[in-house]
Amino acid sequence: MSNCMIWTKLSTKAVVNNMMKKHKAFTNSDAFAVFSMPRSLHHTVVWSDDGFLMQEDMDVPSFVVQSFNNYDFAPTFIPANHVAYDIDFSFEGSERCKEHSTTEEEYLMSARETIEAIRRNDFAKVVISKIKRLPRGRKSVFEIFNELKNKHVNTFVFLYHIPGRGLWCGATPEVLLRDKGSNLHTMALAGTMADMGVPISNVKWREKESHEQHVIETFIEGRLEDEGLQYSKRGPRTVRAGAMLHICTDYYMKDNRNGLKIAALLHPGPAICGLPQSLAKEWIGTYEDHDRRDYCGYIGPWRIPGRNLDSGKYSALYINLRSMTIWKDAFVLYLGGGLTAMSEARSEWDETELKASTMMSVIGEKTPV
Repeated sequence: MSNCMIWTKLSTKAVVNNMMKKHKAFTNSDAFAVFSMPRSLHHTVVWSDDGFLMQEDMDVPSFVVQSFNNYDFAPTFIPANHVAYDIDFSFEGSERCKEHSTTEEEYLMSARETIEAIRRNDFAKVVISKIKRLPRGRKSVFEIFNELKNKHVNTFVFLYHIPGRGLWCGATPEVLLRDKGSNLHTMALAGTMADMGVPISNVKWREKESHEQHVIETFIEGRLEDEGLQYSKRGPRTVRAGAMLHICTDYYMKDNRNGLKIAALLHPGPAICGLPQSLAKEWIGTYEDHDRRDYCGYIGPWRIPGRNLDSGKYSALYINLRSMTIWKDAFVLYLGGGLTAMSEARSEWDETELKASTMMSVIGEKTPV
């Protein structure tokens, strides 16, 4: 079973095996998702016969997508009517890109004004992002996903399409919530440094990154305590994700509440938005000249059977980071970083360029359009 392709049709009552087909072709009218869990070279493909659903709470097998702006959009669910493992797939899209890259001048201006506002004590932290448009070459969607999966094995690798919202692809290291029955896990993740191959124990972080991590920890602990959730804590520690290092603190809880509701409680956190949350979101809406859409939202499988059907179900939500949209003629990379009073605009620009390396490693293009 470990080397064969598996094809299943899923309902809320039963899973039926069908081993005959090994390829699935998708078009602009299909809602589907493909994902590979961290530390796995296998992938799962799910799709719906009936499109997608948008509602507040739906605890059935689905791929979940929540945009950054959770006030305007309810979570989107791609029901897992069909689940396939390790099959080839293709996507024929016809939509052309209308986005343009954020210029260095535009980003630096926004970053400097944001840092000045933080130093006036208007905020504790704000995350500012940019977009980077690159020409699309001849690589197929399947080739891009497969290379990403093989190169960034420690991350959650994803690709999904929702009609009207486009085709998204990425490799994110950040867990919003893992749900294993009554055992829940979330994390605080901050700081970005190029991985130079030195032992983890020798990595030293600047005060700026350590402070940023503390801000995120404080937010998570406050939300969990407000909900009466008891937790144990591991970290902070340095972790590897692709070609980068981050600071990570893990939180573990034992609770019977629906994990989707707890995920909504934690989103959007200071790692992707800022503090205070409402003021940071308002600032982002003013100083970013692009719509984040699903970037910095969360995505992931919910109640989807694992590849080895006796191993339980995947219920894990990840922050949509290190990601891009794929169009007929272009890629659009979404890149951001957390600004604090200790930030320097030029260094923040350089950090966003470093973060672009995850997707650049598989698309192979370097010239902005």
